[in-house]
Amino acid sequence: MLDGVTPPRWTPTSVFFGLFAAMLVARGWVDERAYLALCGPALLVGPARRWVALLALAHYLNPTNGQLSRSPLVSANHEYLEALLLVVVAIEPARDAVGQLRLAHALRGIAIALVFIPGVQKLAHGAYARGDFFTLGYAERSKFARALDTLTTEAEREEAEAFRAALVAFREETREGLFERVPPRPWIVTVTSRVLCWATLAAELVLPWLLLARRARTRRWGAAALIGFFLGVEMIALEWMFGGWVSCLLVPLLLERDGPVAPAPPGTATWLLRAVLVVLWTWPCAHLYLAFAHDLSPWKLGGLGMYAIPAREGIEWVEVRAPGDPTWRARPPRNLIERRRYEYAGYVLRNVPFASGVADGLVAPIRAAEPPNAPPLAVRIGVTTVRWDRTCDRYRVTQRIWTHE
Repeated sequence: MLDGVTPPRWTPTSVFFGLFAAMLVARGWVDERAYLALCGPALLVGPARRWVALLALAHYLNPTNGQLSRSPLVSANHEYLEALLLVVVAIEPARDAVGQLRLAHALRGIAIALVFIPGVQKLAHGAYARGDFFTLGYAERSKFARALDTLTTEAEREEAEAFRAALVAFREETREGLFERVPPRPWIVTVTSRVLCWATLAAELVLPWLLLARRARTRRWGAAALIGFFLGVEMIALEWMFGGWVSCLLVPLLLERDGPVAPAPPGTATWLLRAVLVVLWTWPCAHLYLAFAHDLSPWKLGGLGMYAIPAREGIEWVEVRAPGDPTWRARPPRNLIERRRYEYAGYVLRNVPFASGVADGLVAPIRAAEPPNAPPLAVRIGVTTVRWDRTCDRYRVTQRIWTHE
């Protein structure tokens, strides 16, 4: 006890590390990595915290089997977030009052970015601003369709199911084209979609800035509102891993004391943490450029654009042609390994079309599977992508082909 005041048993920093440890255990369980699960409890030991964070970071950056280094083009946003938080802890393990203040500033900046940037992404890509995102989710076979079906009549559900079945069949064709049927729009779904879209934009673009208020009470209200918002989102989207990591940042803010946010003390760690925040806040600008100029999916490469537009669907195929033969013939996968290789390449090329190296990586194994001394085959890799075309209110299939002679 100091000056008659009993220090709080739970501080924002201790709560953050407790939640962080629990999430690492969960990630270790999901990924079947015992050492990652053991890093969780070890993170609670202050003197070892920096080294534990670096050890856990190896799970993501190890060139042999690291989560991000092995497949950065398909890694989920929460995997980028996990690595980012481990970098922050490695820079500032918060073992004293000064370190705790530095860490608190960094975590607040990350929390604001994780809410505000997705709102900007949604606004930029347009489906939310028009109130269409959940209407499109209802037209497709998605988690939102199942939830919105409970609001419609039996006749409307039958019409929607017929549309979804026809859209799936259309998607399975390896050709470009326009799906002639208009997406179903029961009035209750249209109204619900607009309410949810505009409420989401309002929450993501406004609420995070309450975390910078001078009064701790206002910051706590902002954190509580964001926690309630994310609980609602996760109950619908079922993206509990991302929601869990966000809770690591928001729940500790409920314990902040009265008084304005104190400036971060100077030092090397402060500048390094500021550099991390600059990268976090500026990368989405480059991400938006890549999305509009080079068709990068908002969902990929850590741009925090998940659910800005519906996820991309389509199919992939491979064709081969012998030297001197003018006819391409289908080359289906010959085993499970090849099937997974095809699916991975299709998923990447659909979401990150400029990653042509993934298409190149399919060619050598296909040629190697041919008889010894056989002349090299020409290989053609095709990918289709289904999108909703706002100009004509139809779904359209686009096609891309990579040819290796």
